Amino acid sequence: MKNRMGIAFLLASLAVFGCGGSSISNIRMQLAPGAIPRSEVLVVVPVDASRTVFEGDYSDDPPSVAQGRITLQTSYAPRLAAALQAAGLRAMVAGPTVPPTAVFVNLQVTKFDAGSNAARAMVGFGAGASYLLTVVSVHRGQTPLAEFTVDATSGGRGGLGALGSWLDTHLAQSIDSITAYLSEHMR
Repeated sequence: MKNRMGIAFLLASLAVFGCGGSSISNIRMQLAPGAIPRSEVLVVVPVDASRTVFEGDYSDDPPSVAQGRITLQTSYAPRLAAALQAAGLRAMVAGPTVPPTAVFVNLQVTKFDAGSNAARAMVGFGAGASYLLTVVSVHRGQTPLAEFTVDATSGGRGGLGALGSWLDTHLAQSIDSITAYLSEHMR
């Protein structure tokens, strides 16, 4: 009987702590369904990562932090625009020519916590988890349409498979969440 309870506890723990990924949270302004027609162009503004807070492994290594900022600035917006296009939406990265009816999608990465490789490898169950927080605001001209945050985490993954930088994985997770949210709410 004790073995069954122990196994049940372990499986429940894995279900709760083993989940990583991303989710929309802290919706400050919900995008009204149909507020943006699918015919409108979504202009994704490149990230200004100059104020992004870096914590965890390598946060005290200036070259690593500089590379993280470059990745955020050069990768996030183009990858999101491509994902939106793949979802059947009209999207582009902000450039010199912007359609007059464009809807802007601003991405502000407030925090990247690389967590601890040692804690993930040795303990798992959420110890040393990596985390990326992005504030997304959607507006047409000066009119705000939506504002929410996207939380991406490595969850409770442990062992050797949890080692390394999670920044690229968190970007992909966040892009999936933003794309799904916008696709759901456009008419």
